[in-house]
Amino acid sequence: MTKKLFKLSFTLIFISLFLLPLDAYAYGGSDFTQNRLITFLITFLILAVIFLILREIMCWYWKINESISLLNEIRNLLKNNKELSNFDNRNSNNVDEIK
Repeated sequence: MTKKLFKLSFTLIFISLFLLPLDAYAYGGSDFTQNRLITFLITFLILAVIFLILREIMCWYWKINESISLLNEIRNLLKNNKELSNFDNRNSNNVDEIK
C-alpha cells in the first residue's frame, strides 16, 4: 500500500510540475497569462495538501509517530543510564584510591 501511495503522490506532483505548464503552450505559445498561473498555483497547492494529508494518514496507520516518540524515550533513558554508569565508575575509582 505504501508503494501505491508513493506512486500516486509522485504522479500527481509530476503532473503538476511538468505537464501543467505545457498547457500554456497549447494556447498560443509562451503566453502564460495570470489566469493560468493562478490555476497552476492553486492546483499545486491542492496537490500539496492532499499529499500532506495522505502522509499523516500513513504515519498514523503504521504508528510511525508513536514509534519515533518511543525511540526518543529509549535514547534518553540510555543516555541517562550511561551518565549514571560513568558517575558510578568515577566514584568506585575514588573509593579504590582511598583504600
